[in-house]
Amino acid sequence: MNIFSHIKAHLTGYFLVSLCLLPSVSIAQQFSAEQIASFRALPVAQQQALAKQFGIDPALITSFNENNDGTTSTALEEPILVRPLQSTTDNINDNTIVNDPSNPQVLTDPDTLGNDLVDDNLEAFRSRLDEIIDQAPPSATELQRSRNTVKTLTPFGYDVFAGAPTTFAPATDVPIPVEYKLGPGDTLNILLSGQTNRSFNLTINRAGMINAPEIGVLTLSGMSFSEATRLIIDKITEKNIGLSVHVTMGELRSVRIFILGEANRPGSYTVSALSTLTNALFVSGGIKPSGSLRNIQLKRAGRVVTEFDLYDLLVHGDNRHDARIMAGDVIFIPPVGKTISVEGEVNREAIFELHDETTIADIEVLFGGYKPTAFLQKTKVERIDGLGARTVKDIDLSARQGQEVAIRNGDIIKVPSVLNEANNMITIVGHVYRPGDYAFQDDMNLGAIISDATHFLANIDLDYALIKTESPLDKSIDFHQFTVRELLSGAHISVAANDTIYFFDATTDRTTLLADSLTQLAYQRGLTQSVNTITVNGPVKFPGTYPHAQQMTVEQMLFAAGGLDVVADKHFAVLLTMDPQRNYVPTLLNLTQTEDLQARVGAQAELYLFSKSGDRAEELTPVMTLLQEQSTKSMGEYLVSIEGEVRFPGTYPYVNNMSIADLVTAAGGLKTSAFTGETEMSRFVTDGQSDFTRTILPVNLAKELSQPSITIQPKDVLLVKRIPDWEDEEYIDLVGEFTFPGRYLIQKGETLAQVIARAGGLSEMAYPGATLFFRESVAEQQRVEIARLNDLLDKQLEIAAAKNALSGFSTSVNTQSLSRVADVIAETNDDGLGRISIDLSAQLLGMNTPLEVFANDRIVVPRKPSTVQVIGEVNRATAHVYNETLVLSDYIELAGGGTKFADMSELYVIRADGRIVIPDSNWFSYSQMSIKPGDTVVVPFDVALRDNLSLWQQVTRIIYNSAVSLSAIRGL
Repeated sequence: MNIFSHIKAHLTGYFLVSLCLLPSVSIAQQFSAEQIASFRALPVAQQQALAKQFGIDPALITSFNENNDGTTSTALEEPILVRPLQSTTDNINDNTIVNDPSNPQVLTDPDTLGNDLVDDNLEAFRSRLDEIIDQAPPSATELQRSRNTVKTLTPFGYDVFAGAPTTFAPATDVPIPVEYKLGPGDTLNILLSGQTNRSFNLTINRAGMINAPEIGVLTLSGMSFSEATRLIIDKITEKNIGLSVHVTMGELRSVRIFILGEANRPGSYTVSALSTLTNALFVSGGIKPSGSLRNIQLKRAGRVVTEFDLYDLLVHGDNRHDARIMAGDVIFIPPVGKTISVEGEVNREAIFELHDETTIADIEVLFGGYKPTAFLQKTKVERIDGLGARTVKDIDLSARQGQEVAIRNGDIIKVPSVLNEANNMITIVGHVYRPGDYAFQDDMNLGAIISDATHFLANIDLDYALIKTESPLDKSIDFHQFTVRELLSGAHISVAANDTIYFFDATTDRTTLLADSLTQLAYQRGLTQSVNTITVNGPVKFPGTYPHAQQMTVEQMLFAAGGLDVVADKHFAVLLTMDPQRNYVPTLLNLTQTEDLQARVGAQAELYLFSKSGDRAEELTPVMTLLQEQSTKSMGEYLVSIEGEVRFPGTYPYVNNMSIADLVTAAGGLKTSAFTGETEMSRFVTDGQSDFTRTILPVNLAKELSQPSITIQPKDVLLVKRIPDWEDEEYIDLVGEFTFPGRYLIQKGETLAQVIARAGGLSEMAYPGATLFFRESVAEQQRVEIARLNDLLDKQLEIAAAKNALSGFSTSVNTQSLSRVADVIAETNDDGLGRISIDLSAQLLGMNTPLEVFANDRIVVPRKPSTVQVIGEVNRATAHVYNETLVLSDYIELAGGGTKFADMSELYVIRADGRIVIPDSNWFSYSQMSIKPGDTVVVPFDVALRDNLSLWQQVTRIIYNSAVSLSAIRGL
């Protein structure tokens, strides 16, 4: 490969890696840090099952880097999301960012993601992770934090001003109250009808007067609208009998008022004359949390005209006391008065300002009453006593006496909730027609609810069902396993209050239904305890992790995983359990034995099963790794090995009292070629301190398999020998023009002539001179040689290119030529390698040394060819009809002559029998060389750096020889 190919390969790899990374980064960035941490906390089997359900690659989530502090990090910074203004404590004109701790911020805006990635499955997967987070029991740290965290309440009522407009324009088409006082700037519309029809729009001037054409000058300022209307009508009708007069208000004047005190933006404001006190408060942006909502004062000429309680409007919707303002009025907002906090199971949690309320019953209307989930009997009142200490008082709000408890400034009333858990019921989930909650009765039998098969959906798993029991003390869960067969046969299946019963589909992966329970089992484990789960690996219907049931057996483990697959080897399995020191202890099982199936298993047990044809030594690698990692000087390596004529030689777990028969069974049994007589076993012997040695023990294999007497020890190695002169079945292929072509079983030392005689000899159409003989050992040697020469060619190309570059000599032509050679080497077809030149006629006549045949030899005898091929660097590489009058130069001329890359001085001919013939250097001999049917003329490359790269000829001859072989085979 030249330097350009190297660059191309690197760029291509970089591009492919980039493409692979893009979707994974896009998907992974859509998960919050809490979601990723929750996913990682699940068992591996549950991670895979959960991801499989929603079509998500778990590696895209778990591949995020984890910092030393346990938090996740990515290469991208977490963007800040701008949310709407949520609190009146922020300036209304600011673009405020509100952080909501109850809503974890995702790592990126979903709008920036590819449309193909933001789909329903991904959204459902995130929702499922959120459910796991919500359902997961809190850690001790989280519980402690929640106990010491004071709930943050906001003052009631101030959020009504959160969306206050910066200007206020009251409606101008509302009816004008009759008591409305006219003043400069107001406009009156006067309509006359009758003898004449006229209309006037008159504005009261600064002197408080209007000048009407029919009546002259009138002073109206200070009059109410009704008084002014009667005066205008009287004046006009006195002078004009028979006229009808209609007076309406036009545009209203503006008035200037002052808003002072604890307003968000105190100052002077110009508002409509119809504005009320609340309209003006909205203009000013509302009231600060430090201002009172219950004692808003409207002052006129230095006196308090009215006091407005905004709670009347907010709590009761009553605006009767919302006074109308006049020019020069002052709205004064004093500081907030006494307050009380209410939290918990009430309809409105907040901090409320007190006015004249004195008892809890008085303020019930403020917090909107109690939720149905409120547990009123255990209400608490936190209060600051006269010494400045915070005290707690328990009251019963379900009683009248509790409702009449006096309240004080700064009290905090906490109304607790009833328990979330439902009592005295059982829950049925899974593959049934009517899942849900059922009433519980003492000494209840599950058969009272499910009595026959009509309750189950099709394909119910008859061998696996679970009862989940929750401890009322610490809420830990435990499982009991039973079978639907037992239930339908009338067996008594006891259930307790609040149990959950799981039924499963026999054809569907059940780990999804158990995901929540597996998560809880992982969370409730103590530091020195095993996870209360079991794992089944290998050829079962549903391999994975399942809850550990009380008194669980190996057979129940198999039922949990859906049962054995048809390819499973029932005679050998490995069970890993934990001893009290939390070390793994292996046990070899024969699943055809009742004793092994009924063996009890503890929590965190792992069962490894194997297929009949799989290499179990390789599949046991995880087990071997665990046993090696836990080995110490006191424990040693609990491993044994078996080599030789067994189905699966390798290393296996050691178990106590292990026999040679057990080890042979673990290795899949003996091969037919195994010698069952005397063999040997190597044993590792040490004093445990400073000395060790290996001794060889004689073993009679047949005796040990029938009557075991030797107990295997850790690190023993058993050798199973091969029967002397054992011959495996070996075949060769006879293809083409034989009387009976086909695949023949050969015997040791048999010759080619003997095998062909067994095949009936050659047919009448056979052409022995073009025989192709292939041998695997030769093909392998050629592959090694081509690889070696290819590496050598690359090195010489780099050296030559560097040398010419330093000398300033252009190497474009040489580089192009050498690249052609490298391309030909890379494209070599493996199928044509391994050809050996052979004179078949001489072999059949016994004229040469007899050729012994070996396994997988292939002999191809074609019909007599009628063509001559010309390949290599010619303009038209093809086959030509043989003509005995044509010579070498004629066939090259028929192929269009050589290309600019052809080296005519190095051409050669491959005869039909595989021999390579090089023409004489004499030009006349070269051009007049005779060609025979089936020959192939090869025109090689002309490499400019030939003196330094003469090895290319060796490579191309192997390649072209291979190509000719393939062409001959295809022509049969």
